[in-house]
Amino acid sequence: MVHNAVRQVRGGYVAYVMVEVSKKDIGQAYKNFIEEERARRDLRLAETRGAVLLGTGHYRKALGFYRQKAKKDPQNDVWWIGIGAAQYRLGNYPAALKATDHGLLLNPRSFYGYWNRSSILQKLGRHVESVDAVRVACRIRPSEACSRRLEQAELNVLAH
Repeated sequence: MVHNAVRQVRGGYVAYVMVEVSKKDIGQAYKNFIEEERARRDLRLAETRGAVLLGTGHYRKALGFYRQKAKKDPQNDVWWIGIGAAQYRLGNYPAALKATDHGLLLNPRSFYGYWNRSSILQKLGRHVESVDAVRVACRIRPSEACSRRLEQAELNVLAH
């Protein structure tokens, strides 16, 4: 049996779902929960490590890190977007675009995928496509920063 509740909070809603599990299935349900939680924790740690490597200028190490993760888990868009980010920082823009686009095929709702894609396309001189990528990113996660970047990208098209 499933119980649902939705509560409005500042800026949105919180949904609560409670699933009743029979006594005989509780052990397996708990084991599944622990495995999923461990996987989420590992992903957060891995994303943080890659971001730290990129943020501290260790682009080749970041690229190696993301490639290793993508090899182990090729269906995870995070690793492909990370490969694209590292390639971008290394100045390998066509490779960056290829990896980022692969990540976006796996997850077409990736804000960071479109955000990064826009930067890559700018470097490749594909300004109109860059604006389109920012527009998609802003639809996924609207913010003031996104609006400012979209304005700047549109001005950049006019300048070229």
